[in-house]
Amino acid sequence: MRRSVLVLSAVLALGVVTPAHAGPGLVKLGPLPGDLGSRPVALNDAGEAAGVSVGSGAQHAVRWSRDGKVTQLPDLGSGDSSVSDLNNSGTVVGGAGGRAVQWDGDQVTVLATPPGVTATRAWAISETGVVVGDAVVGQERRAVKWVGNKLTVLATLPGAWTINASQVNDRGFIAGTATFADNSVHVVRWDPRGRVSDLGTFGGFTEVRAINASGVVVGSSVEPVTTQTRAFRSNGGRIEALNGGDAHAYDINDFGYVVGDVETKQPRRVPAAWEADGASVPLQEAPGTDERASRVWSVNNAGVAVGESRGVPVRWVEGDTKPVVLPGGSGSAVQVNRSGLIAGTVQEGGYPQAVLWR
Repeated sequence: MRRSVLVLSAVLALGVVTPAHAGPGLVKLGPLPGDLGSRPVALNDAGEAAGVSVGSGAQHAVRWSRDGKVTQLPDLGSGDSSVSDLNNSGTVVGGAGGRAVQWDGDQVTVLATPPGVTATRAWAISETGVVVGDAVVGQERRAVKWVGNKLTVLATLPGAWTINASQVNDRGFIAGTATFADNSVHVVRWDPRGRVSDLGTFGGFTEVRAINASGVVVGSSVEPVTTQTRAFRSNGGRIEALNGGDAHAYDINDFGYVVGDVETKQPRRVPAAWEADGASVPLQEAPGTDERASRVWSVNNAGVAVGESRGVPVRWVEGDTKPVVLPGGSGSAVQVNRSGLIAGTVQEGGYPQAVLWR
């Protein structure tokens, strides 16, 4: 099958700035010259980050080196691009010009769009280079994967009118969602041989947020009757609600430790975590009276979890429920890597600015 590949040998625009060190452990990841703010989306174990630099009318896919230097990623001349994921080899995936793309260094590749495939999106990449996402095939949106830039349409479920793949692990397990005619959204998972399983649904809008090395999937799903959001984890081929009532699950590590948030009676979101056996972990909030929501976005295999609490970026360590407030003022910590390096944003001049905490 003929594949459409476009390689640009030079970066369309290169913006290298001297990183600003603002306080102990804080490195600012600047936006491109002329842009207003920046936001990290992914952080790898080498300390590289990828995300977007935001201007007044467009956003630009960028990568940052560990020391904070920013480089714009080629956008196929579209003027607008986005980042979805970054692996430890430094390969970034995202979108530009309405197509799923992959960036390797200063080269951009349009991921294969064979005849019959129109719009494509890339959502995640594994350490083995498998990219997953979705594509419009005929009149249907289907889950797809790219291996060596060869597109494969993944198996669907009978009756599903749209299906997508949003997470992949290094063993080849893929997770996503499928929507049916009754508007119920089901969690689905593909094994390394491509066989698809329906993991169930709570009925309404469902979001898959992470999959760990064992293939355990976590996310959140709305119950249409109660309108409550249930944090879920897959178990024995089905999803099950985690303790806590109205809650979200955002990440899971390879030992089964899940992080997210739950809603209190105020109502207000407070940080939450669950052990591998499902037991709730009562994480504390940052000190103060600020009533903004608190949530935990990411956790690594050492049990270091990061998020935001009462408007400031924070870190928790498994076994200690008290958060450590990170320097920089108002903001949020959104990613933590294997060594404990943290990426997030702080507010500056009315706009979020990407930062690293060491």
